[in-house]
Amino acid sequence: MSSVWERFDNIAKPEDVEQAKASMEPVGEGVYKMRIEQLEAGESKNSGLPMLKARFRILGSNRIFFYNKLLQNLNYQFITDKNIAEVLALLEGMLGEEIEYTKLSDIEDAIPMIPIGSEHIIKVSYGEKDTEKSFPELEVLEEEEEF
Repeated sequence: MSSVWERFDNIAKPEDVEQAKASMEPVGEGVYKMRIEQLEAGESKNSGLPMLKARFRILGSNRIFFYNKLLQNLNYQFITDKNIAEVLALLEGMLGEEIEYTKLSDIEDAIPMIPIGSEHIIKVSYGEKDTEKSFPELEVLEEEEEF
């Protein structure tokens, strides 16, 4: 008896599937040279809360790295403050200058000033309680801090 899917056996090469499978794994902690492919202010599809949406390409491995940072936590103001500070520091690092923060839309106004396609040295880390590596923390490093 033949397989129902047998006629589809050649729709994907094993090496391409393996590469796609590897790209679904969380990016490990470390320092990477990344290119910005997308950077925008948005809202969470689930909650409607403000978030930063970014897509980077890790140079060397050509792997895509998604960074989606929810800014507001409805239960804990200190987490909202921390999330905004993290995004502000990330954007300032990519921009190379300080962003004056008086309201959330100040951050949104700064996003278009960061060129898509620009390359940055970015340190990826995770909080000690983030055992599944779901919430990366990013820090832009200076060129001399590189690797």
